[in-house]
Amino acid sequence: MDTSMEEYDGLLEINGPVAVVMTQYLRPAEGEGEPIFPPTYPMPTYRGRVHTVRDGEYRVSVELPPFHRESTKGERGDDEESQAVAGYNIDEFRDGSNVCEIDSPQSQANRLEPIFKTIKKGQLVPQIVITVGDQHLNLLDAGHRAADAVVRLSSLVATFHKAFEDVRKGNHFELARLAPTSLLFGVWDSRGTQVKLPRIIKAEIRATNVQPLTRSAQFNPAVDYVAAGAVDEDVDRGSGQKNPLAAEGLKHIPAPRAAGGVKVLGDIKRVVRINLAVLRDLQVLGSNGQPDDKRTRQLQRYVLGLALVAATHPVNVSLREGCLLCGVKGKNASLRRVERDGNENDIQVDPKGAEDFAERAAQDFFGGDYERKDIPDGKFESGVANRFLAMTAEDRKKLAKSGPVTEETIRKFEEAGRDPFKPVAEAIRSAKKDLPKAPKKGAPPVIPDVFKEVGEQLGALLAATTDDSVKSEAQEIQKLIAEDSDTRKTLTDIETRVKDFNRRRKGAATSSSSPHSEGTAPA
Repeated sequence: MDTSMEEYDGLLEINGPVAVVMTQYLRPAEGEGEPIFPPTYPMPTYRGRVHTVRDGEYRVSVELPPFHRESTKGERGDDEESQAVAGYNIDEFRDGSNVCEIDSPQSQANRLEPIFKTIKKGQLVPQIVITVGDQHLNLLDAGHRAADAVVRLSSLVATFHKAFEDVRKGNHFELARLAPTSLLFGVWDSRGTQVKLPRIIKAEIRATNVQPLTRSAQFNPAVDYVAAGAVDEDVDRGSGQKNPLAAEGLKHIPAPRAAGGVKVLGDIKRVVRINLAVLRDLQVLGSNGQPDDKRTRQLQRYVLGLALVAATHPVNVSLREGCLLCGVKGKNASLRRVERDGNENDIQVDPKGAEDFAERAAQDFFGGDYERKDIPDGKFESGVANRFLAMTAEDRKKLAKSGPVTEETIRKFEEAGRDPFKPVAEAIRSAKKDLPKAPKKGAPPVIPDVFKEVGEQLGALLAATTDDSVKSEAQEIQKLIAEDSDTRKTLTDIETRVKDFNRRRKGAATSSSSPHSEGTAPA
């Protein structure tokens, strides 16, 4: 197959198709109609007949499907009481049909992402390994990808934090060079920069018109331990798993009418979608902050190549115990491009052709760094993690949003808690050092750019603090800078304000901690 770099450029044009979609029909390996086991989730079951759903101003009463109801009442006899049990994700419709989730987009992504460790000898994407204790984790196995905790509390955090900051500015270059699968399968830096990228490739498996089945089991121990005199009768107390013998496998345990899989009366269908609209939003910015068209096209081709590899790669059809699938004879997988007007046209992309194209696109994107794109291994920082986790939830949230979590940022955060204006004071001292020793005769009193770092520290302080007095003082200092007419005097005035504020703050803290302060009984 021709794998020239321009072969798929039609998919990347601004008015091109909205998606490439692959549909694959599957069936149970044991034969059509044989039960399969979908994933189970903790499902709320309602012991009452009616469950209320609010929708704007409307109130709708919904009778739950029989397999979502519990037939017995709770210990309190409360019909509305709910509990969590293992169940299947089955959506029912008014016409009596239903759809059952067989493998979720998250599961499919977790099955697909690790293939890049081996395809083309792992050369299509950077292989980043982080050491956690005595274990070594490839980033392709981390559930939250570049935003995973294993990255955020590792020696690589500053590198990835900068990449997310670049994405927030509209530049996807650094994240693509570090973790391109985070662009491909989506990522949300929810505990840091808040950058959220949607999935470019999404795969899922669903079955239509299923009949839920149940199964029952009975465990019989090898010996009646109480009757044999091996266990005292008085310890045989309680029912179910509350009985210590049952909990330890020494007693008969019935397991009636548990989830027993589903019988599929309709189709089992795997659908893979490449979102070309999102892919076309990826861009590379030049040093002038404007889009670099050449580098942007290289990036888009590269991510498209990875997407085509993931879409056409043979799927792992052994999803879980009791759910082994295979293809349906006579129903081959179809790959088609979906146009903006809804028209669809079949396209031909085989796995080998997709891999070759992705390899060329990767070589073009990384250039001379293609063979050495793997960055040095990272290390999980246990000391940082322990200090970070010992902080309150509120402080962890503030720290994570202020920048990468490192030993240095934790130290500064703790110091800022004692002296919130310390970074501002340090910036003032730095600014004063940069001033000429003495002003030249006739020199203008206002010196440009002196307050740049001071202003940045004030902005960071305002973004991080929830203390109204700190906010008010920072805003007053910002006014002084905005009204600067004599830079040397303004720096001195700011320095004085900061010292006075800290003096008042320290005095207030001492007073409130005194045993004779208001609201505290004398010792």
